Amino acid sequence: MVDRAEHEHQAELFQALSADLDSGEAAALCLAIERKASLVLSDDREARLAAVRLDLPVIGTVGILLEARRRDLVPALAPVLMDLRAKGVWLSRSLIDAVLAEAGESLP
Repeated sequence: MVDRAEHEHQAELFQALSADLDSGEAAALCLAIERKASLVLSDDREARLAAVRLDLPVIGTVGILLEARRRDLVPALAPVLMDLRAKGVWLSRSLIDAVLAEAGESLP
């Protein structure tokens, strides 16, 4: 149960985070702190930076895909990353190249 002081602290944190993040991202980070989450999933750059400032471990879609590749749950990352990009997910070429290199792959 959250006591009054903790509730007030969470409200202040939410307000501070909301200055740079939308309310959903701010709420997700507050909840992660409250629940002592072992990992935060976010693809939003500002939310990821805020999570790091709050000492919350954070991973994004590409990180999850890379881990899936390491565990042989995805046969190849390149087609998946290109499909995401084709569907409008912004992935820089340098990010794609770095992730593929880490997975031992390259673009065809």
